[in-house]
Amino acid sequence: MEQTVNLIKRISQFAPHPVTETLSLNEARRLIHEIARPIAEIARNIQTNITVLNEKITKLNTTKYSIADLSKKLRIPTVDLKCVYLPYPRTVCTANTCRRCIKFEDQVKIDYNTHCHEHCYLQGVAQNVVNNSALQKCGAMNQQGKCTHCRCRWNMHMHISYETEQVRVEVIDKSIEAQIKTKEGAAAATRRHKQNLEKRIYDLHQEQAALTSVCVKLSKFLHKNSIIPYNDDLIKYVEYLVREEKEKRSADADNQNIIHELENMVNTYQEQMKIYKEMLNSPAGKQVDDTPQIEEIPKLVNRLYNLRFSGAPLEKQIHLIRQSNNAAAHYYETVCKPPSNKTLLSKVALVYKKVIC
Repeated sequence: MEQTVNLIKRISQFAPHPVTETLSLNEARRLIHEIARPIAEIARNIQTNITVLNEKITKLNTTKYSIADLSKKLRIPTVDLKCVYLPYPRTVCTANTCRRCIKFEDQVKIDYNTHCHEHCYLQGVAQNVVNNSALQKCGAMNQQGKCTHCRCRWNMHMHISYETEQVRVEVIDKSIEAQIKTKEGAAAATRRHKQNLEKRIYDLHQEQAALTSVCVKLSKFLHKNSIIPYNDDLIKYVEYLVREEKEKRSADADNQNIIHELENMVNTYQEQMKIYKEMLNSPAGKQVDDTPQIEEIPKLVNRLYNLRFSGAPLEKQIHLIRQSNNAAAHYYETVCKPPSNKTLLSKVALVYKKVIC
C-alpha cells in the first residue's frame, strides 16, 4: 500500500501531458494509413483514364465517321473505380501462384481467388497493406509463419476490407452534341471534342501531380512523428500495383504506359523523400524543415477530396474503410466494468485519500 501511494504521489508531481495533442497525432496517423491504398488505386485509375483518352484521340485522327455515327462516337471514354464493401475483413494471398489473370474483352483483371481467412477479425493489423507483420498472428498462419490454406509465407498476404473494380463508361460530350448537323458542323465538333479530350488528359496529369505532392507531405509528417521505425505504407501499395500491372502485361494487357507512369510516381516520391531526409540531417535542417504541422493533415486530405475527377472516388474508399473498421470493432471490443467488491473499493478509496492529503 505504501509503495502504491508513493508512486502515485511521484506521478502527481509531473506536469500534465497534453493528451489532446497525442489524440490528434494518433488521429492524423490513422488518417494517413487509411488513405494509403486509396491514393495508389486512384493513381492507377488516373493513368488508365489517360491511356483510354489517348487511344480515343488516335482513333479520331485515323478514322472517318459518318454524321450519323458521330453522335455515338464523340463521347468521352471514362474508367470509373467501383468499390465493393466487404461485410467482414478478409485475408487474401497476393502471391502470383494464388491469384489469376482474367481476360474479358480488351481488359485484363487480377482475381484474388485465394481467400485464406474469410472472416478475419485480427486486432492491430493494418488493412489493405501487403507485408504487414501483424498478419503473422492471423488464424490462417502456423507457428512457422506459413499459411495453412495456401502454404505461402505471411508476408505475401493482405488484410482487406473492400475490393475495387474498374468499369468503363462513356460520358456524352454536351459541348459538341448539338453541332453534329452538317459536314462542316461535324468537322468542327470533332476538333472541339479532341480539344476536350486533351484538356481532360491535362487535368488528369495535374491531379496525378497533386496526389504525389500530398503523398510526399504526408510521408514527411509520418517520418518525423513516428515512435516506431517508419514504415512507408503510402508508396508501398503503389509499388505493389506496379507488380500487379506487370503481371497483367505478361497476360498481354496493353498497359505499358500505366506501368511507366506509376514507376515515375514512385521514383519522384523517393527522390523527394531522399532530399527531405538529407535536409533533416544537415546543420540547417531545422531552419528549412517543411514538414506539415498536425493541423495541416486534414487540409491536405481535403485537397485530394476536392479533385475534380478523383476526389469523389477517393473519399468513397475512405468511407468504406471506416465503415469496415466500425463493423469489425463489434467483434473484438471489450467492455471493462469497475470492481464490485466492496473491500477492494474501500482499499482504492484509502489510497486516494492518502495521496490527496
